[in-house]
Amino acid sequence: MDTTAVEQQYSHLGQRAYHPRLIVSLLIYAYSHGVFSSRDIQRRCQQDLAFMYIAQMQCPDFRVLSPLKWL
Repeated sequence: MDTTAVEQQYSHLGQRAYHPRLIVSLLIYAYSHGVFSSRDIQRRCQQDLAFMYIAQMQCPDFRVLSPLKWL
């Protein structure tokens, strides 16, 4: 999957942000397992080992995972 358009908007300056590949991989994994709510994805990142592994032990806030933010 080509994520260059999203990665071009990613900046290392300012506050620390989650890498776009991490967010995309987390969303793809969650959607493929039937988890569509950003709050549920955040909860799974705190409780489910597979989600923890995909998120590299980071737990993005539900606001970061919200699909409307990526439009």
